[in-house]
Amino acid sequence: MARTEYTVVYGIMRKPYKDRSLDLPFFSKVSLQAAADRLDQLDIPIELEIIAKPAGELGAEEVNDE
Repeated sequence: MARTEYTVVYGIMRKPYKDRSLDLPFFSKVSLQAAADRLDQLDIPIELEIIAKPAGELGAEEVNDE
């Protein structure tokens, strides 16, 4: 099978920031970009899925941290 027939999916689960956004921290973006660049050089498609961590899994102390 050809590499292009597969897609690498990065699923990142995290809690939202105080402004409710789900963006990644800067150095996480840098690391992810390096991995994406390597896969791109190999002609392997990638996708990114940011997954909001359910509120029930957050401790009371975590909600106010960021």
